Amino acid sequence: MGENQNLKNLHHIIILPPPFQGHINPSIQLTLQLASKGFIVTFINTEATHNQITKTKSREGNDDVFAGSGLDIRYRTINDGFPLSFDRSFHREQFMMGRIHVYSARIIDAFAAGLLVRLRRFAVADF
Repeated sequence: MGENQNLKNLHHIIILPPPFQGHINPSIQLTLQLASKGFIVTFINTEATHNQITKTKSREGNDDVFAGSGLDIRYRTINDGFPLSFDRSFHREQFMMGRIHVYSARIIDAFAAGLLVRLRRFAVADF
């Protein structure tokens, strides 16, 4: 059992949910489940989605949605290429084009700049 736990602690999982309705809450639940099994998890959210979440939930001054979980979850935000004031619903086509061209580059830049964890091996999945 101890050896199995040590193997889990060597694995660092990155959760990067698409910033669309119906993806964030399941990703949060997956993050909590994985962390409760001993995995280190980094949850990456867009600043715009983070702003929406923190507006709707009282966190007593803490912007980390996983604060108080007691689990090894690292919460990071990255810019999706648009200012917070940009209406993503009204300008849906422009937002989707930015998602394809700008957002993916921002993720790569965040890794290159060391803003996110440096890992030797990792898997990327989209759901």
